[in-house]
Amino acid sequence: MCASGCEPRQPVGVSSRSGGVADDFDDRFDDLFGVGYRAAFAVLGDRTAAEDCSSESLARALLRWPTIRGYAPACVARVSTNLALDVAK
Repeated sequence: MCASGCEPRQPVGVSSRSGGVADDFDDRFDDLFGVGYRAAFAVLGDRTAAEDCSSESLARALLRWPTIRGYAPACVARVSTNLALDVAK
């Protein structure tokens, strides 16, 4: 609540989460980010670009989370590596 007693509003286009899939993703985010970062850094050798590739791979993973959650580290590593290879071209 804000100082005047109002309730914070949900941003437009963002759904409120009540648990489940998104919470599972949130719990694994830090580990998955590290997986994607290490994969991209191995290809690029550049920290900033590796962070960008890892972030993009996690965004794509979240969109497909119900499908990939069982093999999320492998999927994130593969997508991050592919994105790094695109950057390196």
